[in-house]
Amino acid sequence: MVNEVAARHALSPQTIDALVKRTGGVPLFVEEVTRLLLEGNDQRAMQSIPSTLQALLTTRLDHLGPAKEVAQIAAVLGQEFTHALIRAVAGQTEEQLRQNLERLGEADLIHVQGIPPEASYRFKHALMQDAAYETMLKSRRRELHRAAARALSEQFKDVVDAQPELLAYHLTQAGAAEEAIGYWHRAGQQAIERSANVEAIAHFSSGLELLQQLPESATRDQLELDLRVALGVPLIASRGYSAPEVEGTYARARALSERLGGSPQLANILWGLCRRCCFCSASSAGSVIWRSANTPMRSMSRWRSPC
Repeated sequence: MVNEVAARHALSPQTIDALVKRTGGVPLFVEEVTRLLLEGNDQRAMQSIPSTLQALLTTRLDHLGPAKEVAQIAAVLGQEFTHALIRAVAGQTEEQLRQNLERLGEADLIHVQGIPPEASYRFKHALMQDAAYETMLKSRRRELHRAAARALSEQFKDVVDAQPELLAYHLTQAGAAEEAIGYWHRAGQQAIERSANVEAIAHFSSGLELLQQLPESATRDQLELDLRVALGVPLIASRGYSAPEVEGTYARARALSERLGGSPQLANILWGLCRRCCFCSASSAGSVIWRSANTPMRSMSRWRSPC
C-alpha cells in the first residue's frame, strides 16, 4: 500500500521508512498517515502526525468544522444510517445537513449510496465511527440516543416493527431502562420466530442486564419472569435440555413465579424443569403438566419438582 502511494506521489525512501515504522503496518493507520503526509508534503509533516490511530482520527474530525457535529450524530445512529433518520435527529436545515454530509464524503469518512433524501450512508471504517463517538461527552451521547429513540418511535414505526432491537439499543444508551427492556423482549421474540436462537438469547440477556438498574418491586419481578421464560426457549433450542443455564433460567423463573403468587406461565416453567431433569421420564413430565394445567395457581405455586 505504501509503495503504491509512493509511486504515485514520489515519496522519498526516508519518508516511506518513517511511515512504516510510525503506523506499524496497520492498513487504516497507513492510509490516514499517508493522507496527512500528502497534504503536508514535507518531513515536518511526519513529525506532527499523532502517534496513535485514535489520536489521528480525532485530529481529522477536528479539521471538519461544522461537519464534525454531523459525524458525531451519525456515530450515535450506527455504522450505517439513512438520510431520513439523521435529518430527524440532527435538527439542521436540509441544506446545512446536505453540505455537512457532503463534507464527510469528501473527507472519505463515509460512503454515500443514492441521492438525498433517499440516500443512505456508511462509515468507511468502524474505527472512524468509534472515534467520532468517543469525542462526545457522555451527557451529549445520552441526549442524542434519546433523540434517536424519539425519532424512531414517532416517525419510523415500520423500522421499529421490523427491528425493535434498534429502538431497544437507543433507549438503553439513553438511560430509559424499563422501556428498553420491553423492546429487547420484543426483539428476542421476533428472533425466535426466525429461528435465530443465538440472536434471541443476546436480546433477552440485554433485557436481563438492564433489570439491575431498576429498584426491586413486583413490576421488576414480572419483567424478569417474562424474560426468563422467553429465554428458556432459545436456550433449549441452541444448547439442549442438559445445559446448566437452562436449569438456572427455569429455576429462577419458578422462584419469581412463587414470589408473585403464581403465574399463568408456571406450566411452561415446570415443563422446562422436568425436561431438564435426567430423572424425569417423558410420561411423568406429561403427567405433571396435565395436573399443572388443571390446578389453581395458588396450589401450583406450592408444587415442588420431583426431579
